[in-house]
Amino acid sequence: PQETQTAWKISEEARRLARQRQLDTSPSWIITNDGPWWIKKEEEGLSFIPPDTITKILQAGADELPNWGRLVTPDLKKETLAENEVSLASYEIPFGPGTSLEFFANTTIFEKNIRQKQRWTIGLLAVALTTACISLYVIRRTVTKERHLAHLKSQFVASVSHELRAPLGSIRLMAEALEQKKVSNPAEFHSLIAHEGSRLSHLIENVLDFARIEEGRKNYQFEESDLHALIEETIHLIQPLAKDRGVKLDSQSEAITATIDPAAVQQALINLLDNALKFSPEKSTVTLTAKLENESAVIATTDQGPGIPKSEQKNIFQRFHRLENELRRETQGTGIGLSIVQHIAEAHGGSISVESTPPDGSTFTLNLPLKPCAS
Repeated sequence: PQETQTAWKISEEARRLARQRQLDTSPSWIITNDGPWWIKKEEEGLSFIPPDTITKILQAGADELPNWGRLVTPDLKKETLAENEVSLASYEIPFGPGTSLEFFANTTIFEKNIRQKQRWTIGLLAVALTTACISLYVIRRTVTKERHLAHLKSQFVASVSHELRAPLGSIRLMAEALEQKKVSNPAEFHSLIAHEGSRLSHLIENVLDFARIEEGRKNYQFEESDLHALIEETIHLIQPLAKDRGVKLDSQSEAITATIDPAAVQQALINLLDNALKFSPEKSTVTLTAKLENESAVIATTDQGPGIPKSEQKNIFQRFHRLENELRRETQGTGIGLSIVQHIAEAHGGSISVESTPPDGSTFTLNLPLKPCAS
C-alpha cells in the first residue's frame, strides 16, 4: 500500500542519517532541507520522528499556547524570533535535548505601553498644574475682591457717618438757637430743620433699605398707581433741595398707570434726582420725563453736569462705588443710591441704564413694565 511504502522510505532516510552522522545512543537533532529530525539509536533498532511529524507537534503546541509562548528547538530558536522580539523565559521539556517552551515579548509593545503611560503622566501633570494655576488665580482674585470690598465698606461707614453728622449738627445748632431765642425769623429755622430732617430721613431710609437688600429681606408691595401723580409728588419733595443748590427742576410726564410699589419707585426717583442735583452746576436744569413705550413706563432724569466717563458707566451701579475724580471730594454721598435704584428696577422686572458723554451731562433711564411678572 501507499502508506507502507511512504513509511519504509522515511525509515530508510532515518537509517541513512544515523549512519552518516555516526550517532550513538544519545538522542540527537538533525537538520535537513526537509526540516528537523529527532533520532535516537537503541539496541533494538532506531527511534525517530520525521520532520512532518515534528512540524505537526510544534503546530499543535503553538495552537494551544498563547501568542507569547511557543515550542522551539535550539536550531529553530533564532528563526522563530521575530523583529523587536526578546525571550523572557525558557522551560525545557522532555522531548529531545534542548527542546524548550519559550516565552517571548515584543519590545514594540513594551515601548508603546511605556509611551502611552508617559503621555498619561504628562497629561495628568498638565491638568494638575492647570488646576493649581486656576485655583491660585481664583483665590488671588477672591482675596483681592474681598480686600477691595472691605476697603469700600470702611469708606461707606465713614461716608454715612459724615452724612449723618452734617444734618444732625445743623438741626442741633438751629434748635439751640431757637431755644435761646437768638433768631429773628423762627419760621425760617423751622423750615430749615424740616429740610435737614427730610434729608436725614432719606439717608437713613437708604441705609436701612440697603441692609434689607443685602440680607434678602426687602419686600415690595405692588399696587396700581398713578405714575404722573407720583412724579409730581416727588418733584415737590425734592424742590427745596434744588432751590438750595440753585438748580431748576423741570418735569414732563404723561398720564401713566402702572402696577408698582409706589414708595420704592419714589425712593428710586429721589435717588436719581438727588444724584443729578449733586453734580449739576448752579443755574443749570435737571429734567425728569416719563412716557409710555412698548407697554413700559420709561422715566428719565437728565442733568447738565460733567458727565460720567465711559470706563465708569458699568461700575456706578455697584454698591459703595463712587466716581474716581475731583467731584468725589466735593459732593456728598454714600455710594449705595444707584445700587438701590438698580435693585428696585429689577424687582419690578425692569432695568436702569445711563447715557453720558463728558462734559455734556448724563441721562439715567428707568424702565418699568406696566404689569411686572410675579417672581
